[in-house]
Order: sequence, then structure tokens, then C-alpha cells
Amino acid sequence: MFTFAGRSIGGGAICALSEQRNPAAMILMSTFTSLRAFALKYFVPGFLMRDKFDNHKAIKSYAGPVLVIHGKHDEVITYEHGIALSKAAKNSTMIAYDSGHNEFPPDPLLFWKDIKIFLAKSGVI
Repeated sequence: MFTFAGRSIGGGAICALSEQRNPAAMILMSTFTSLRAFALKYFVPGFLMRDKFDNHKAIKSYAGPVLVIHGKHDEVITYEHGIALSKAAKNSTMIAYDSGHNEFPPDPLLFWKDIKIFLAKSGVI
């Protein structure tokens, strides 16, 4: 089994894929709850979105371990999206960094250490 990992819009891709294949674990970094909810920030009406990328729904139905990593000062995909995804997951770990969207991760060594700890606790490695 594989661990799925995605950052920003890549989180939407892995959530969609998780509905078709069951990963060992999922890692979402700076990911939105749904493309429609994200688009509202930019005044794009939801009905214009062809693909919903409903990450909230996908995470809610996934039973495996989920690591949500988000910057507290993310100016593109706000921190509240990360909190909502973490709360929706049945088995989640949330890590918040003191960073924005494009300064992520602020400390690469800490980032990879956090990933390794999550994967070890989840039994993936």
C-alpha cells in the first residue's frame, strides 16, 4: 500500500484518488476543504466549478490515518480549511506551522521529522 501526499491543489487530487483506491495513509499540506469553498474567496460562484474536489467529503469517508499540515498564516488557503479537514477525519493528526502558503515548510528538517513520526505512529514505516 502507498501513502498519498498532496500540497495545495495536489491535496484535492489525492483526496479524489483516495475515493477510488485505499491508501495506507494520507498527508494533506495546505489543502482546501473543497474547490467550491476555496473559489468563493476569489468571488467565483460555485456553480461554475466543474470539479468540486470535495476534500472534506473524501476525508470524512476515509478510515485510515490522515496528517493535515497547514500554515497558520496561509494567505492563499486559509488555516481554517486545514482545521476543518482535520476535524472531518476519523483518525487525524494536525500540525500547524508559523508560515504562509509559499513559505511552507519553514523548517525542512522539522517538516521531514514530523512526517516520519506520523508514518511511524501510523504503522506505515
